[in-house]
Parts: sequence; C-alpha cells; structure tokens
Amino acid sequence: LLKDDSYISYRQAAEQFARVVEAKKAISPFPDDGKKAAAEQARFLGYLTIVEDMPAFLPQLQAALALAPGGDEVSVAVAAAAAAYADGKFDAGFDGLKPFADPARSLPPGRLTEVLTWQALGLRGKGDFDGAMKKLDEALQSDLKSVLALSLQASLLAASGALEAALEFVDKVFAV
Repeated sequence: LLKDDSYISYRQAAEQFARVVEAKKAISPFPDDGKKAAAEQARFLGYLTIVEDMPAFLPQLQAALALAPGGDEVSVAVAAAAAAYADGKFDAGFDGLKPFADPARSLPPGRLTEVLTWQALGLRGKGDFDGAMKKLDEALQSDLKSVLALSLQASLLAASGALEAALEFVDKVFAV
C-alpha cells in the first residue's frame, strides 16, 4: 500500500486495519493478529496525521497505538514517532526510530527507507532542514523510487531556494 503514497491509500489502509482491530477486540485477551493489525492501523494513521498534515487523525492514532504493542516493531516505531511529532516532541520520535536505522539491523530496503524518511520528517519538524535533506539522501540510497522521500526532498530544496534541484526531484517523482 505504501507504493502509492497518497491520502487515499493511507486512508484506505487505516480503515482496512481498523475493521480487523474492531473484530479482534471481541476476543480476550487481545490476540497477536489484532496487535499486528493495530500496529499497521496506527502506522497509516501516522501518515495521515503527519505526512498529510491532518491532526484530526491523532486521537485515532493514539487509540490504535495503545493496542499495538506486540505488533510489527517498525510499524509501532513509525506510529509512535508520528504521535511524538504531532505533540512537538521531535527528538523523542527521532530517537525511537534510531534502532531501526542502525545498519546492523539490516532492514529490507523499503522498511529502511520508511524509517529514514520518518527521521527526516522529525528533523524537518524541528527546523533542521539540512539534517532532513541528508536523512532523505540516505533514504533514497536505500530506495531510489520512494515517492514520499523524493517529494519531501523536492519540497525542502524548493524551500531552501534550490529551485532547479527541486525540479529535478519533481521529475523523479513523475518518473516513478
């Protein structure tokens, strides 16, 4: 679902996992597959909250995150970072992602790109645009076709006045 980085795909994924979570809430104790679904729901709500800049999703993100421990670790870390960023706690969100950005962890390229992109979002949030661009460069070394990383890089370059470089990244987005 992350191949199509867009509001619609984030919203559909969050709703799909919400249905699974609701069905699993009827089981006591809350089952592992419910925790996994909650982690994915929280992850996509994080995208809606931060990437799409829609803080109205934050209460749903927090509720899903409360059910997510025991789910996919990276998804939980991304969702927790999103919740921290929404609360202005950029360092806390960034630090929660550090263990997953460690090369010794050897995440698959797509997951590593996701973690590094979320770290870039935290750096951008606290005003460290140079650090965010460096982190996005790392993300793009892992996955040259990450639409989100390419788009964020283009917006940061444009904001810094490097319009030609920003346009190159826009072209790369359209080429994906």
